Formats: sequence, structure tokens, C-alpha cells
Amino acid sequence: MSRMKPGVAGLLVMMAMLCGCQSNRDGGDKTGTAQVSPEKLAEVRARYSAIEGYLVGDVEEVDGQNHRAAVSGIDPKLVQDRAAFFYVDASDGNVTNNGMKLGSSAVSGRIFVDYDPQRTAPKRGDLAVTKVGNK
Repeated sequence: MSRMKPGVAGLLVMMAMLCGCQSNRDGGDKTGTAQVSPEKLAEVRARYSAIEGYLVGDVEEVDGQNHRAAVSGIDPKLVQDRAAFFYVDASDGNVTNNGMKLGSSAVSGRIFVDYDPQRTAPKRGDLAVTKVGNK
């Protein structure tokens, strides 16, 4: 039995680590900050900005309880209510989630956009992209 204790302890530690990672991703505090160099962020931003009709903003804050993010850097007047957005991981440029502008929500030049709680939550510093025009 004494030989099983270290194995069981190791298993418990590994499960705790996995559960800890899982809870940070799917629950708990979703206001983490993207860790990315300014050069990489500029590269990812330029890639999406180069697509005609697309606007790129910054995720400023994330409300994990209500599954929404505050996006800045896009004029709220240019984006229709319920416009589709997608969230882009600033570190690799991959789309991680999507959502819609919440009504005519715009406070201090920020747009509030929901996101799918079943997918990876956006982080502060990630990008939010939407298409304007061509209704």
C-alpha cells in the first residue's frame, strides 16, 4: 500500500493541475491578459485590417460571468446592433470565439460584444474583428 500512495498523490496532483487549467479556460476569471509582443500584435492586426471591409478592435475587458467583452478601437457608429464579431488570439492570429454586438451598447467609445461560453474566452489584449458594410 505504501507504494500506491506516491502514485495516488501524483495522480491527484495531475488531476488538480488539469482541473485548474480547465477552470481558468471555461469558468472562473476570464479577464486574463494576452501575453504577446507588440510586433506580433501589430502583425496579427495588419493581417485582419488588410481584408476589405473589416474593422479590428482591442478587447479591453472581459466579463466572464455575463460572457461579454468590452471592445475599443472601433467607432460604435460604424457597427450595427447585433453585428457579428469574432475574437482573435493576439499571440497566434487564430479565431478563438465569436459573438454579436449587444444592442446599441456603447459606453465611452467601447462596444460590448457577447461570446460563446462553450469556447475559449477572449482575453484582454486579444483582437475583436467585425465586417462593416454590405448588409
